[in-house]
Amino acid sequence: CVAVSAFGASSAEAQDGRWNGGYAGVHLGYAWGDADVRDTTGGVLPGPFSYDPNGAFGGGTVGYNWRMQGIVLGVEADLGSMDLRGAGIIPSSVPTAHQDITLDGGFYADVTVRGGVLVMPSTLVYAKGGFAFFNGEARQKTTNPGFVTHGADGFSGWVAGGGVEHFFAPSVSVKVEYLHFDF
Repeated sequence: CVAVSAFGASSAEAQDGRWNGGYAGVHLGYAWGDADVRDTTGGVLPGPFSYDPNGAFGGGTVGYNWRMQGIVLGVEADLGSMDLRGAGIIPSSVPTAHQDITLDGGFYADVTVRGGVLVMPSTLVYAKGGFAFFNGEARQKTTNPGFVTHGADGFSGWVAGGGVEHFFAPSVSVKVEYLHFDF
């Protein structure tokens, strides 16, 4: 995922104190990935069968930073909607049928810790990682009559990434970051 965020409402306005305190903002971006499906109940080849979901996402971000000289440590949480969608077709246990596998978007949330280095008083290069949740809906249905549709809702896992954040006004920053979600 790649996100561009705009932040405001920094709690510290003093010279170079912008990296201390709480903040809130909005983010938007684009997500792409790989989905692997494995049969665990028998009836079809075990796989994995893969397809490539993608889509836009956006939401809100809140966090808190602590600055210690040229190091910034913080906690951050995101909540938003991820329109991550994709589909694939796999063989069925009946040669004349096939399985349709799909993933539909939903809301997501993550809670991370981040740490970075100030490369200039207004620019932070950082890494972050933590816990993530996605309530997208994965489904498998077949063209084979009488088969019951299977699916899953709600995926949890980890997230890790990094980025660059730059203040262009005393209480307004923009950041560009890459995040890897593993659900």
